[in-house]
Amino acid sequence: MADAYKMYLSATKMKPGSRDNCQRFWRDVESHIGHLYIEEVDTSLIDELRSRLSTRLGPESINNGVKIVRAVLRFMWKRGHLKSVPYIPTQSAPELAAQWYTEEERDRLLTGMFEMYPQWYAFF
Repeated sequence: MADAYKMYLSATKMKPGSRDNCQRFWRDVESHIGHLYIEEVDTSLIDELRSRLSTRLGPESINNGVKIVRAVLRFMWKRGHLKSVPYIPTQSAPELAAQWYTEEERDRLLTGMFEMYPQWYAFF
């Protein structure tokens, strides 16, 4: 799987930030499945990987790691090195509610703006 990942990275055009994220998430996954052949990676192995990662990562990070595995397997399938891509499930990640200012914080900000920068008060 590690060799397939290297082939995927060398053949895929990504922005530098995306490449960095891909490499960061691969580090979490590699210790669990990097030594395997691509044919050995199946849905049950992905389920096991997700349970191992869940001890120290959140749902969104686990999904990102699993998406890298899916992308590598799909890449190898398109190149003819794999007969089919196994079903690779992701788990639902809870959406975090945005934390807005309280009314007190808002009023304090506006008062400070008016005192320090009255010309910008209407903007805020």
